[in-house]
Amino acid sequence: GASLLAAPIREAICFCSLYGDYYVIMMIGGMTDSKGLDLCLTVPQLVQYQGSKRKLAPQILQYLPVKMNKFIEPFSGMAAMTMAVSSEGRANQYIINDINAPLVGILQYAIDTPDILIKRYSELWKKQFEYKDHTEYFYKVRDEFNSGNQSPENMLYLIARCVKGSIRYGKNGLFNQSPDKRRHGTNPENIEKMFMPFLDF
Repeated sequence: GASLLAAPIREAICFCSLYGDYYVIMMIGGMTDSKGLDLCLTVPQLVQYQGSKRKLAPQILQYLPVKMNKFIEPFSGMAAMTMAVSSEGRANQYIINDINAPLVGILQYAIDTPDILIKRYSELWKKQFEYKDHTEYFYKVRDEFNSGNQSPENMLYLIARCVKGSIRYGKNGLFNQSPDKRRHGTNPENIEKMFMPFLDF
């Protein structure tokens, strides 16, 4: 049998299910309030991602065992909770899953071939400065992505460059989020620094 813990955490509900020797964590609801959570700064993230549980990680960790054999994050997004659990060495094995295949592709490359992903992302990011209007390049990459080139570097660039790091698809299944006109996206050097924790997986 499975024991289920439903713990209220500000505006979200955390369900931690224990199945034998592994833990599955699921989040329902969103959160925006991070007041007083200074510890969140210790949890790494590859890139800004709306809906990330990074800021809630210190609170969520209170409801997880100190040691577990396997940790599963079925609705991972950018795997904030996996990174939080890993940073404290709480699990022997981690399983990351998400319905968004290109998103999982980013995480897979970050674990298996980070140098390749960083190099390809850097090339994409730098190329935008060849355009007088940087947003024009964003739409070019977005069109390529929607035409079938859903490579990890294209997905990473779109997340890093779009408004609030918010992934959004239309009813037709196409990525339709707009670029953030105030910034150029995460600098490749910062992306590289954030990749370091993934080398431990």
